[in-house]
Amino acid sequence: MKFQISTSVFVNRFMPVAQTINSNNKDSQEIYSNALIKVNKDSIVFIGANPTTRIVIDLPVTDDIKVVETGNILINASLLSNFLRTVNADGMLFELRDDQSLIIATDNGAYKLPTLSDQASNYPNWDMTSVDNSFEVDSASLYKLIKHTTYASAKTDSADEVLTGIQMNFNKDGIICYGTDKFIFSKAQTDIQSEGLTDEVSVVVPSDVLSKLSTIIFKTKLLELQTTYNLLKILNKDAHMEYDIRLLNNNYPLANKVIEKVLGSTSFSFNVNMRDTYEALKRVYVLLKNSEKVSYARIQVTKDNEVYLSANVSKEKLATSNFQGQIADDDFTFSFNPEYLMNILKQSYSSQDNITFTFGKDGLSPMSIQCDSSQDLDKQVQLVAAIREFGKN
Repeated sequence: MKFQISTSVFVNRFMPVAQTINSNNKDSQEIYSNALIKVNKDSIVFIGANPTTRIVIDLPVTDDIKVVETGNILINASLLSNFLRTVNADGMLFELRDDQSLIIATDNGAYKLPTLSDQASNYPNWDMTSVDNSFEVDSASLYKLIKHTTYASAKTDSADEVLTGIQMNFNKDGIICYGTDKFIFSKAQTDIQSEGLTDEVSVVVPSDVLSKLSTIIFKTKLLELQTTYNLLKILNKDAHMEYDIRLLNNNYPLANKVIEKVLGSTSFSFNVNMRDTYEALKRVYVLLKNSEKVSYARIQVTKDNEVYLSANVSKEKLATSNFQGQIADDDFTFSFNPEYLMNILKQSYSSQDNITFTFGKDGLSPMSIQCDSSQDLDKQVQLVAAIREFGKN
């Protein structure tokens, strides 16, 4: 195997592969620490995988790439990526020797790297033998949907594995995504329809994987999605790039039913400025982190419709507008984890947004967050679970 290529072209294609390999390889098989490079007459294919994800980047051979001899390279991804960071040359010549060593020659010298190229045929093959669904989605909308829901899912070490993902529903009316760890819910949707979709498709995709996808995959107008019972394939044909993602068991909580129930039993609501509220929450959060007593904050509403953000360490009046409905005879208190609400505001809204907080009849019902003015998506809503207090501080 032998080929010549521009250093920048090779690095730009290989680095997303190395990042994918290194992103989720804890306690995985040794072969997953390697990248497979398939050198063909008309293309060079870069492949990297970990137990949950595979990336494939197809580089067509052009006039500035010279393939002398075809073949396959299986090489440790960290070794090659670390070496490439030290290369200061315009071009590189790759040659695989009979002893399976890889010689990389530049104008400055020649360098010998070990490989496992004689084991290239053992590299995991994720190719789909058949496709259940194939359709195209708006790339920008899908990116925003992912951004607005993955943060709400459970951490990767959660005992309930399905909660570590987001549910993505594609139908004739658009796309809806849900994320939840059972303490917060986030729903985001767009009315932009998918092209070529014949039946409704619902998949649960690991959030950790989605949040680590290279942004290159989204740099196109339309993405092609293909699904089977256990795989989601995302293809950017313009960039000759694809991601294959192993799906989670689609036994997802009925998040939409929870949201509908909460929104259907509201008592009062008011509007706040996102930036001002976020800064107030941050002040409370900093003080609570240093407190040895409690870690929750409270939103307190008086009979005169004055709203306060308080904790055992502080009390601050919030500027509100458009107060709708009314509270019970007594002052209303909603206790919650301020970090959850900060995360929602930061991930789902912009600083100039006017946010609507809505509450139920008592302080034990979830609080909902919405914003009609946000231009990121057609519609989104979040819920924050209440914390039951067993004593006032």
